[in-house]
Parts: sequence; structure tokens; C-alpha cells
Amino acid sequence: MDIEGRKVIIHAADLDGFLLDSDKDRIDHVNKLYESSIEACKEIEGGKRSEDKLVSAQGAIGSYLESICEVEPRIHVYCFE
Repeated sequence: MDIEGRKVIIHAADLDGFLLDSDKDRIDHVNKLYESSIEACKEIEGGKRSEDKLVSAQGAIGSYLESICEVEPRIHVYCFE
């Protein structure tokens, strides 16, 4: 783990041994949501009208992250509070 000034930068390897299986499941799920969003962006770049798909994907990501923050009291995201 590197600490630069007041900013803490961690790498994936720094989390080894700390993540629970439920944490890994959440990460996998949000990764799938992000992949859906990226796919919609690629479709839009290709000229396909996929704006609704992108908005839906982004909404799903926000809702899922908010649900995680609700059950994890040590995570504070001020726009969710």
C-alpha cells in the first residue's frame, strides 16, 4: 500500500485475505453491471440507438451500489445519506 500525502492508494493485491466470499460476489455482480453499461456505450458509438439501455444500466449500477452501502455501515457515500 502506498501513501502519498493524504491520499491512500491501494492495489488489488492489498485486499488479498481481507475480502469475504460475499464481497467477491458483490464485486462480480457490479462488474457484470458495468459490462452492460460498456456494451451500451459501444453500441452508441457504433450508431445504434441504445441510450435507454445505457440509462437503465447506469441506474442499475447506482441502485446496486446504494444497496451495498445501506448494509455496510463503515462505507459512507454522502449522496446516498
